[in-house]
Amino acid sequence: MEARASRTFVVLWDGSDGGYDPDEFAEHVRLTAQGYTAPIRWSFGQGHGDPEPGDQIFLHKTGNRNGIIASGQILSSGVEFHPHWSEPGKMAPYITAEWEVLIDPSDRLPYDQMKSTLNDFKFPVQSSGRKVYSTSDQMLESM
Repeated sequence: MEARASRTFVVLWDGSDGGYDPDEFAEHVRLTAQGYTAPIRWSFGQGHGDPEPGDQIFLHKTGNRNGIIASGQILSSGVEFHPHWSEPGKMAPYITAEWEVLIDPSDRLPYDQMKSTLNDFKFPVQSSGRKVYSTSDQMLESM
């Protein structure tokens, strides 16, 4: 049986404290700066293919100072449904992942730079869990 090639996905964060607790965010930045990983459960969206362990993930902060602020690996197989992070009573798909790098938004890979460089990737990113196809996935990794 042939091994499946890993894939790359972009997930979103709106920059709100409800979307990423500020204390947890600061701790994850500190951990990854010291070379550790930071495990997290993150919303993934629907209809973007089933993620598998080893797939690459990037966190795109939206809103002010938008751009890529994290990269890591997906740990879970597929998605699991849990209560939505901002809509009580609603369920949403999540993945388990670990950030290998998480930086302050002031040090981000800016959206404008991504948009001008990743010409095989359609912008704007409207939903979490968006798959990044080759060659844009390799370009994103190198940036």
